[in-house]
Amino acid sequence: MNSQNAYRTDLPTDELTACVSQALGRQCTLKKISGYLNRTEVFNVNDNDAVVKIYHHAPLSKFARERSAYQLLRGTNLPLARFLAQGFLTDGTPWIALSSLQGQCPDASAELMTAEQSVEFFRQWGGIARTLHGIADDPTQTIDAIMRPEASCFPESLQRYLDCRDAALQRPGPFHQLMVSAANTMDAVVKRITGPAEPRFVHGDFSSRNALVDLHGQGVTVSGLLDFERCRFGDPAQDLADMWFKDLCGDRHRHAAFVCGYGPFEVGFDDRVHWHLLGLMFEIASWAPERDPVYFQRAMQMLKAIAIGRPLFFESR
Repeated sequence: MNSQNAYRTDLPTDELTACVSQALGRQCTLKKISGYLNRTEVFNVNDNDAVVKIYHHAPLSKFARERSAYQLLRGTNLPLARFLAQGFLTDGTPWIALSSLQGQCPDASAELMTAEQSVEFFRQWGGIARTLHGIADDPTQTIDAIMRPEASCFPESLQRYLDCRDAALQRPGPFHQLMVSAANTMDAVVKRITGPAEPRFVHGDFSSRNALVDLHGQGVTVSGLLDFERCRFGDPAQDLADMWFKDLCGDRHRHAAFVCGYGPFEVGFDDRVHWHLLGLMFEIASWAPERDPVYFQRAMQMLKAIAIGRPLFFESR
């Protein structure tokens, strides 16, 4: 089986169905709703009775992070599913079961949402980011070693970004000069960062694609916060860099609403967001030209916007 076929082939569900049925204490049927065999697959249980996630890529790490997140965030006002059960297949592949959440992805609702509802969603989404980033490390709450905080958020990410930058700069092509300019900007931004960030809870893939919304009349409510496979304690500026890249760049109304919901930023936060954005673009440039050319082109358009100047969240205040 080649890798492309492996990417599209579904997991046989007999064993998983039996495990989930035993764990939940009732006969279950599973229907796949998203994911891939060599990543993470998600199944609907008994027509919205529950949701099951099974982890194929870096399974133990993703499983531990997600399980830890639901423990750590319990008791917050965040719109989270309830953790129901967990288990392993006979080959060691881990899975978890969660309660179902109402709502749909904002992208799926885009044609139904008014401009006012879209702005209100991003205001609420900014508040959710603030709540996450208000959670500091507490050893009494850390239940998996994988969730231990980095001793210093800055140096660890710095080396990863610099490695990706070096790899990207070795590639010839039409964007080489742009990446040289961005590398110089990255050096300048690094010099403005005065020290490591205090480790806070970081989602790791914070964007509207990991939200659910409930539309009601002219109103909208964020009804779900999803996917903690990449969560950790680290620099919260990374979440905002992801958000700026995936949702906010070029849309001043979304940008202003998110900033309003998030609230005041600490001194130097904008430099760290800028630095993470540059690092993210270099990460993409180090692998995407052959594997995902469309994504690479989008990243290079983004790089043009941030190679010179600073993409401040403060602009919308």
